[in-house]
Amino acid sequence: MVKMSQIFSLLLCTQRPTCMKLLTRLMTQEEVAVIYISQAQELEAQGQYKEAERLYITVEEPDLAINMYKKLRQYENMIRLVAIHHEDLLADTHLHLAKELEGEGQLRQAEHHFLEARDWKAAFNMYRNQGLREEAYRVAKQHGSQNASKQVAYLWAKSLGGDSAVKLLQKFGLLESTIDYAAENCAFEFAFDLSRTAMKSKLPDIHLKYAMFLEDEGKFSEAEKEFIKAGKSKEVVLMYVHNQDWDSAQRVAEENDPDSVTDVLVGQARVAFDKKEFQRAETFLLRAQRPELAARYYKEAAMWTDALRVVKEYLPHRVRIFSI
Repeated sequence: MVKMSQIFSLLLCTQRPTCMKLLTRLMTQEEVAVIYISQAQELEAQGQYKEAERLYITVEEPDLAINMYKKLRQYENMIRLVAIHHEDLLADTHLHLAKELEGEGQLRQAEHHFLEARDWKAAFNMYRNQGLREEAYRVAKQHGSQNASKQVAYLWAKSLGGDSAVKLLQKFGLLESTIDYAAENCAFEFAFDLSRTAMKSKLPDIHLKYAMFLEDEGKFSEAEKEFIKAGKSKEVVLMYVHNQDWDSAQRVAEENDPDSVTDVLVGQARVAFDKKEFQRAETFLLRAQRPELAARYYKEAAMWTDALRVVKEYLPHRVRIFSI
């Protein structure tokens, strides 16, 4: 029969692995575990947490040690044991702690655990939901992608508007990149607002992007105005040429870009040739002072007589070469 004095002397033994072996000879493993856990709980009550932890681990009850540290809010020790004994649960443990701490208002500690769980977006959303936009921006900048921090700054500034938005973006050195981001995401009103307030040099670029957007939307007359404001009258001409709106192309070219008049006439001629309206096409090319194109188009259509006629009449110095 086991004497209790033997058991207690073994429990007081400092060489615990040896004591454990001796105890298992005297008792079942389950009985030993009960005794060790009871002793650990006493040590825990006395504030001897490291000793209590050692006993819990000795009888393979790490969860009891983990819960002990959780109750004590000694999260570093808790995480240390989870990493050793439940590595697959480490990220979930960090997330669980983070949410608990967030609920308690311990935001910095919650952030730490969100980041340890590799979930910076959760930390970002925590600060954003609390209205702590500067903290949200810091997290996005330090732990997110470059685009993420730009997006945060953009949304923050957009919610402010006016001078406040400009001051915020200047503080972070993001005014120009935010203007670009707004324009690229079709927030043209906001882009114009920022540019007119603090960076007028960006206005032509925004007008150009807005014009291209309107063109894609099929709003050609509105796009024309924006192209002109951007100083890109040639793009207006090309837009109308592409859509075979020859009258508009001619008007814009004559008013804003005389050099493009030739392009309009050549474009009309090409379409006319494709429709086999040869005389009309020739007229356009002669107005454009491009008789060599008329001759070439006739030649490509195997209309040798007309090709030679144009060359003799308008390019006499090339008759011999053309005939060859």
